[in-house]
Amino acid sequence: MMLSDYFKGIARPAGLFITATDTEVGKTMITGAIARLLRQAGKRVGVLKPVATGCRHDREGLVSADAEFLAGCADTDYPLSVITPVCYKTPAAPLVSAAVERRAVDMEAIAAAYSYLAE
Repeated sequence: MMLSDYFKGIARPAGLFITATDTEVGKTMITGAIARLLRQAGKRVGVLKPVATGCRHDREGLVSADAEFLAGCADTDYPLSVITPVCYKTPAAPLVSAAVERRAVDMEAIAAAYSYLAE
């Protein structure tokens, strides 16, 4: 299945896509700062970090500290499982974490989270 197939029929709201070529280079910080500025300007903000690694366990499963940070910056009550639908415990690049944990990146979960935020 092609990546674009997962997102067919999903609304495409105005948005930004923050990316970089490495881990731990500030993508989440920049995203949080932008989200905070937009909220302060009265905009509705949805944040999505599709995959997080180095997550911790709590009573609801794996939780991303980055998802908690982004939720706070965006001043949103979206569930953390929507903000970051795919979590790995292994602190490495997402594909490495997926391989170590023998669990593929769940593209359907990412597309569902994006669709939920796009509504």
